[in-house]
Amino acid sequence: ILYNRLTDEEDGNSSYLVDLPEGGEGYVIGNELLKGVRADNPNAISYASEKPDVTEGGLWVVNNTLYNRYPNATFVRNRSQRPARVVNNVAVGAPVSLKAGAVELEANRQDVFHGLKDAPGLDFGLLPDSPLIDAGVDPGEAVGGSLLPEIEYVHPASGRPRQRVAAPDAGAREFCGW
Repeated sequence: ILYNRLTDEEDGNSSYLVDLPEGGEGYVIGNELLKGVRADNPNAISYASEKPDVTEGGLWVVNNTLYNRYPNATFVRNRSQRPARVVNNVAVGAPVSLKAGAVELEANRQDVFHGLKDAPGLDFGLLPDSPLIDAGVDPGEAVGGSLLPEIEYVHPASGRPRQRVAAPDAGAREFCGW
């Protein structure tokens, strides 16, 4: 699931924003997410909820930005025994736990001053003084390819190449002055 905008909007009531109920190979990279206040459950991303004994595959959640409106949500809920890798993500808005279950966290941010242009308005571009700039790390590789995002979402329903400037920025957008 690459470079999308997945949102509940103002009146949506989805269960999960991303649901991979039987596990397997899962990549959630470079997405802009909104967990709505009326959602049917607190988890934004759910993995292996119907097959917790899955032994093959894995979950990689890299460079996503979540704006949360749900009270006490969870960003990634992994029910498998294999640790999910959660790297370079940003979670802002209402309080949110980054993980439940076997999850390895690296370079994720939950800053009160996050430096996003207008998170409530779903503009996840970075301001010039954002603490997210250069706050990421190289997420490594999986199945022979780099996990660094190559595209960033542009609303509505478009994208552009994600520029590489110094260290990766945390979240779904890279600051390039635009």
